[in-house]
This record gives sequence, C-alpha cells and structure tokens, in this order.
Amino acid sequence: MNTTIRSIAAAVAMAAFAFSAPVSAQQKIKIGFISTFSGRQGVMGQYMKESVELAIEQTSSSPTSACRSPRRC
Repeated sequence: MNTTIRSIAAAVAMAAFAFSAPVSAQQKIKIGFISTFSGRQGVMGQYMKESVELAIEQTSSSPTSACRSPRRC
C-alpha cells in the first residue's frame, strides 16, 4: 500500500516536470503538495512528501537541463 502511494506521488511529480514548458535555470517554479501529516495517516503523508522531494532532487540533478522525458534523462 505504501509503495503504491509513493509510486503515484513520484509519478505525479515526474509528470509535472515532463509535461511542463522548459524553464530556464535561473527561474524558480512553485509546486503545490497537499497531504496529511498528522494522525494515523501522518506516516503515509511523510512518505509521500519524501517521494516528491526525491523526484525533484533527481530531476534537478539531471545531466541535461533540457530533458523533457524521465526515460531519456
């Protein structure tokens, strides 16, 4: 269950980058993320947040800044 949710969160983050317009290196973009961080579901929300952060980190450290497809990076 956790793996599925993490995979979905990572896929959403990657899709946001794959289908967005090219952005110059100096321009910052904002990404919205809504999840639960308290209560019994808080652990799952934390995993989702970490998945999105990892996807952003991997995308931003890509050797080609103009890479539009995650499969080609």
